[in-house]
Amino acid sequence: MLNRALRIGLPNIYVTLTIDVGASPWDRGDERFSRDGAHFSGGGSSQTGGIRLGGRHGVKIEAALFDAGAGPRLVVADLAAPGPHQIRVKLAAVGICHTDVKASLACGPVPHPVVLGHEGAGHVDAVGADVTNLQLGDPVVLTFAACGACPACDAGEPAYCHHSVVLNFGCEGPTMIHVDGAPVHSGFFGQSSFATYAIVDAKSAVRVRVDAPLSLMAPLGCGVQTGAGAVLNVLKPHPGATLAVFGAGSVGLSAIMAAKLTPACRIVAVDRNEARLGTARALGATHLLVAGDNLEERLQVLLGGGVDIGLDTTGVPEVIYAGMKALNPRGTLGYVTSPWDGRDLAMPGRHMLWGRKIVGIVQGSSRPQCFIPALVDLVMSGAFDLRQIITEYPFEKIAEAFADMKSGKTIKPVLRFDP
Repeated sequence: MLNRALRIGLPNIYVTLTIDVGASPWDRGDERFSRDGAHFSGGGSSQTGGIRLGGRHGVKIEAALFDAGAGPRLVVADLAAPGPHQIRVKLAAVGICHTDVKASLACGPVPHPVVLGHEGAGHVDAVGADVTNLQLGDPVVLTFAACGACPACDAGEPAYCHHSVVLNFGCEGPTMIHVDGAPVHSGFFGQSSFATYAIVDAKSAVRVRVDAPLSLMAPLGCGVQTGAGAVLNVLKPHPGATLAVFGAGSVGLSAIMAAKLTPACRIVAVDRNEARLGTARALGATHLLVAGDNLEERLQVLLGGGVDIGLDTTGVPEVIYAGMKALNPRGTLGYVTSPWDGRDLAMPGRHMLWGRKIVGIVQGSSRPQCFIPALVDLVMSGAFDLRQIITEYPFEKIAEAFADMKSGKTIKPVLRFDP
């Protein structure tokens, strides 16, 4: 066991963890790990391939397959065996993120037909020969893919991996899933976890404490990590700051829960859905504003001035523009998603000249092997009340869960795989 104090954002906020962290792929101090192309290789095995534990063969799985522009259809598929740097995970739960909804559309960078899903959580079922930091039965949360060898990964910033788009959206790796003998695209966010089993690179799996309910932990791998990390790792509200969060979905509400841990004195939630604003209030927002026309003017009337920090979680160009216009001089607006169709953003140039900034934030600038265990502790302590935003569905009701998310009925659907 290792005691590790983690600084998760602000100089005066620490989370002290007592966790069995094993060998983190981003831990430069562990000499058992050396770079091998885009992988980290364990020094404890002379094998160069195959599976060290858990069986050498692929398995039959049930998966949700998406054709371009169509909803999910459940299929029986063949999943290949993990490679030397990979693990196979038996999924216990997987969250549905708006990125999954966007990726199901005909436009965008994701090829079809494809197995989506990128907020998986489960137990290690098989371990590749060169994996030394995970064992059979370990509970894990799955997160985004990163190469491990580019300048960003080398600097300890895997969220900004130079190959992130290809690794997470391109689904261009070796074919891992076949349906009726034909290959389908997989490896979405390095996992394709809308399935009973998934193959992932070991460095994209984060071991978590055994008492953590995996149906609560699944969203930590993307949505919760993105919102909380944007506030704690990047925007870092100063004492007395006013912070506005645009969008009260799972990402925005995670940002609000994180903001409660900071010295910010006013936390504003902005959304079109008044029921979600009520949830935002329960989770820590001090001010609420219904989105609509003249947003920046109404925000300034509500607050008697502008905001020091803004966070856009909508990806709507007009909202991002309003967020910039609402900034006080020297204020900062972070945004965590952009228009899926690739449209550029407009900027009020003269307004921004007065020290105002806009910054893109990917995955909350998280180092998942450290940040996700910290988030687990926040959930388990009650500081992050994810039960207020999660609705569970059995996996076979994935189409209903997608529909409920699109309609706004559900904030964060989590699919449950029954044993």
